[in-house]
Amino acid sequence: MSILQPASPSNASLLIKAAAELERCLRENQVRACESVLEKFPQLNADADAVLELIYLEYVLRQESGQEQSSELFLSKFPQNRDEVLKLLQVDEAIRSKSNLHPTAKFAEELDDTHSEANEARLPKIDQIGDYSLLEVIGRGGMGVVYKAEQKKLGRLVAVKTIDSFSSFNPSLVMRFKSEAELAARLQHPNIVQIHEINIHSGVPFFSMELVSGGTLAEATQDHPLQPLVAARLMEILARAVHYAHSHGVGHRDLKPANVLLAPSLRSEAMDLNPSNSSHRTPTPAGKLGVEPKIADFGLAKDFKTLTQSTVAGTPIGTPSYMAPEQADRLR
Repeated sequence: MSILQPASPSNASLLIKAAAELERCLRENQVRACESVLEKFPQLNADADAVLELIYLEYVLRQESGQEQSSELFLSKFPQNRDEVLKLLQVDEAIRSKSNLHPTAKFAEELDDTHSEANEARLPKIDQIGDYSLLEVIGRGGMGVVYKAEQKKLGRLVAVKTIDSFSSFNPSLVMRFKSEAELAARLQHPNIVQIHEINIHSGVPFFSMELVSGGTLAEATQDHPLQPLVAARLMEILARAVHYAHSHGVGHRDLKPANVLLAPSLRSEAMDLNPSNSSHRTPTPAGKLGVEPKIADFGLAKDFKTLTQSTVAGTPIGTPSYMAPEQADRLR
């Protein structure tokens, strides 16, 4: 989905590191951000596509963080790449003027629709990543694929999310994927899905997390509403988890029943969501299996502690039917 040709696969891992370094330079308001990164990673200078990716990424991040520069001023920084960069900026302008979305958001929107069998066939067929044996696909998102996996060294079942074949060489989307893992890993809370490991395997980023096997809140409430007391208790638990995330500088921005996973539990805090069994009781009686909610999928999360963000200011983010009213109004 990138408007660029992918960088050389041998440089993919290095390009991810360079993109992260570029973001750091921009947070420090460095004028020669891309130039500094290429000096730090001189191997990339021989890869024309990688250089263009970084130049364009600097332009995108400056636009998103409010460090805007005129196209002419930006082009003057890269005279040796002027013609190629000019074409990229023209495409960027065409996309934004047509959709009122930043291209990063536009690509993410398009990726969310890539669920057809034809597109699924393009996903890499892998059965091993790092220390994890991938057993089956249990979910797909805008950027990645989630597998049920076995961590061999510890002999435990986990979930592994890895970036998909569409996004692997797009630094903006790789950074968004990396940001999802890092923001979620910042949060150590019993009602937020816990991250175990963030790593790169053969140039492909991935992270492992706890496997939550009870389905989603959307599935649990598809055929019936919750009992009032159970619903109130559930909302209290989720609100406290969201408050915890906010206190650590993380805003989820796409909280909805499909992103609330249910973990089977015998703990006293567990709830019975079946209306025929609950009898308005919460928590579940001692010794009876219930579920505990866990917030998942921080792919659209915002880091309040940094300058950069995944979309241009004012762009509606999330699922329209679950947006705050002031956000949904922008869609009209």
